[in-house]
Amino acid sequence: MEILLEKVGILNLRYEKLRNENEFNIFTLLRNHNDEVNLHSRFIYELLNPNGTHRQENEFLASFLETVEIEDFDLNGIQIFKESG
Repeated sequence: MEILLEKVGILNLRYEKLRNENEFNIFTLLRNHNDEVNLHSRFIYELLNPNGTHRQENEFLASFLETVEIEDFDLNGIQIFKESG
């Protein structure tokens, strides 16, 4: 019985982790829609950041680079920084 409860606990932790990973919410990201400078910077940063909450890794960044016709760009270990000012 103890082993069963331990395994159920492990499964519950995995489920919670997966559930939290899939909670991308654009409205949380955009918060104050009247602050256009920070809004746009935050939005673009989030989409281009391979570690963003969207869980798409390099997909958006690669698509952007393809759109602006930048080829053969090494995305390994790339870091994205948000505009500040």
